[in-house]
Amino acid sequence: MVGHQGKIKKTNFNYWMSAPHATAGKQSTLLIHGFGGTYSGLESLAGMLAEHSNVLGLDLPGYGLSEPLRAKHTLSNYAHFLDEFCATTEFHKVNVVGHSFGADIALVFAALHPDRVDKLVLISPVIFGDKNFIKLARYYYMAVAKMPPPLRHRLLHNHFLSWVSAYVNLQNADEETRAKILRDDYVSDHLMTDRPLIEGYFSLLATPFLTRAKPIEAPTFIISGDADRLSPVREMEHLQAAIPKSRLDVVSGAGHFLPIEEPRKVHNKIQKFFAE
Repeated sequence: MVGHQGKIKKTNFNYWMSAPHATAGKQSTLLIHGFGGTYSGLESLAGMLAEHSNVLGLDLPGYGLSEPLRAKHTLSNYAHFLDEFCATTEFHKVNVVGHSFGADIALVFAALHPDRVDKLVLISPVIFGDKNFIKLARYYYMAVAKMPPPLRHRLLHNHFLSWVSAYVNLQNADEETRAKILRDDYVSDHLMTDRPLIEGYFSLLATPFLTRAKPIEAPTFIISGDADRLSPVREMEHLQAAIPKSRLDVVSGAGHFLPIEEPRKVHNKIQKFFAE
């Protein structure tokens, strides 16, 4: 993947392409990473998809090497940013693949900017999740948002909490992969800024995903694991029913980090969908 820098509305951001320029005759695919992550978390999947597609990946504004937005970090504002990103590159209409929070953004992007999305892949979108976990997280972020900046930063970037969260949501990774995922989490955690985390989480809670899903025009493929605590199968079924041209694939024994733990399995499913 070739690294690039861009600027949209005074926000500097970093993105990567599978080649310096688009290859004629190939599909183009945009990857959107999850909450607290960076593009690097989907790099293995990107490399596999690049065999058949022009692949783009970026650090979302406020994550990794990209600056925060000047506006609030809502799902809608991220969707508008992606629209402008496509407008300023040679990739005006793309297949979109989002994971977790990135799938939430991808869903809103497809709803607000249908002319940009050819096919849509939502991997473990977080649309409701465990109610007790959401309630606890809401109180946590509400409390943290009111704290003085130094203490707020320390709590938002607590390595122990990051480790517990990642470890609980891992299912099928071997020890080497598990260690790499945890190391990558520590690195991405150091690169994150506070405001995007807080604003992004509250936007997630406030978004009516099933309502947003109904006008989506693009053929949609939802992938989730039956051991995913953040994207339970029952909720994925509700989402699939709300999107007109969609289907759901539930992977046995898989958890929330499916595209990172088992990128080859995810790639094969996505590539089959793209080839239809």
